[in-house]
Amino acid sequence: MVRLTDRITDRFSATAGGATAEGRSTGIWEKSSKFLYNYVNKGLQDAPQVTFLNYGYVPSEGQPIALEAHDEPNRVYIQLYHHVVSSVDLGGRDVVEVSSGRGGGARYITEYFKPKSMLGVDRCTFAVDFCTKQHARPGLRFMHGDAQALPLENDCCDALVNVEASHDYPQLERFFSEVRRVLRPGGHFMYTDFRKREHCAQWYDQIQQSGLEPVEQVDITTNVVKGLEYLTQQHVALVKQLSPFLLRPIFRQLAGVKGSYVHRSLESGKQKYIRYVLRKPA
Repeated sequence: MVRLTDRITDRFSATAGGATAEGRSTGIWEKSSKFLYNYVNKGLQDAPQVTFLNYGYVPSEGQPIALEAHDEPNRVYIQLYHHVVSSVDLGGRDVVEVSSGRGGGARYITEYFKPKSMLGVDRCTFAVDFCTKQHARPGLRFMHGDAQALPLENDCCDALVNVEASHDYPQLERFFSEVRRVLRPGGHFMYTDFRKREHCAQWYDQIQQSGLEPVEQVDITTNVVKGLEYLTQQHVALVKQLSPFLLRPIFRQLAGVKGSYVHRSLESGKQKYIRYVLRKPA
């Protein structure tokens, strides 16, 4: 069973944007990935406390970020968002998050970084409906849309955020093209995700060819591994509470609990987790 769940997790967590080295069909991959993502979000409809789906981040040093009491249960997830966006001043800016998931990141950015507007875009209607109800507040809204064909006008935002999602995009170059299209000149793309080590060179080449200027590139694999270990007990409990018995081994793998394929591959360096800040030329 462990080998089987490892193989399933490998297929769903280690792509390099588009057809992979194993030669998967982009169409089949897109359909299966979309099915799994919709299944997870539908299953979480009765779990309003779950507003983040990332692997978390534990800082190596420095003072912990200040959070309101209601955000403390999600600190490790929030720390990943903080690390991704905190190097850019978002105050008074128009910000978009692509693949906003359960909306916790967009809500955090809205409350703590005070943008003029915050828009979350996600391909799952279950997620968009949940976020619209759960996170209703001035300046924050959510809409349905495909990361590879964003339903947004040209030059419409000052910053775009994408957290732990692009490994699931069949055509990564199209996503990067859309990022450049919707950003205003001088706008920032704040981006983090993971890839198999042997796919990182291809990933970096895709970023280099995007027409966006690199500002920062930081390997945060160690910090994410610490996040997974910290969250393991919580994730095991959530899987037990929310998933059917027969699917629990698979969902524990996908949740990245300690000892899972995701955890082991990041801990060993088989996969790398990188944070980028890129900028559209002025």
